[in-house]
Order: sequence, then structure tokens, then C-alpha cells
Amino acid sequence: MILAYVTMGIADLSQGAGKLLLITVALAYSSTLIAGSASFLVAENLFPSFMSADALDQIAATAEVSLSPYFTITIQPVMDTLSAVVLAFVLGLCLSSMRGKEIGDTLYNAIKDSARRTR
Repeated sequence: MILAYVTMGIADLSQGAGKLLLITVALAYSSTLIAGSASFLVAENLFPSFMSADALDQIAATAEVSLSPYFTITIQPVMDTLSAVVLAFVLGLCLSSMRGKEIGDTLYNAIKDSARRTR
């Protein structure tokens, strides 16, 4: 799903998609750094003031008394999320630049059909 939708979103952008994509990636990366830093500062400064050692011991004691499932099924993903997003960005940029040519239109229609089928 990630591969189809992100590829189509980028491929539907007109010329200048690379600049827009770069701005979006920079914004996402900077907001991730800011949010991670803020959460680290809150965890380091705020949590020790209201979490006592007794509360941590109670949490650790209840963690061992949890329900276990009847069975588990392990399914390996075809590709991880980061690989799918990077591949989708590359495919989207390629399709955006190749549209209007015969092979570009063929690939665009193939990705568009796969995005419709995942709905």
C-alpha cells in the first residue's frame, strides 16, 4: 500500500516535484528531531519527579502476570517500511519525469492500477 500510494502521489506532481519532495523530507526530518528532543527532555526532567521506586516495582510485578496468547503466527514482511518509502520516492520521481513518453505512461498506468486494487 505504501509503495502504490506514495508512488502515485509523487508521480501525479508536475515538474518541480524534486524540490517539493526535498522540502517535505526536510520538514519531516526536522519535526522528528524536535519531537524526539522534546520527549527526551520531558522524560529526563518530568518523569523522575512523580515516579517513585515503589511504583516502578509495582509496574514490573504486574508485567509478569499478563495473558499469553493461545498461538502466534510470525509473518515476515516482504519489505520494511523504510525500504518501501524510499523505493516509492524513487519510482514516483522517475514516473513524474517520464510521463508523456510511451514507457512512462505504461508504467504510470501500471502503478495507478495497482493503487486502485489496494483500496
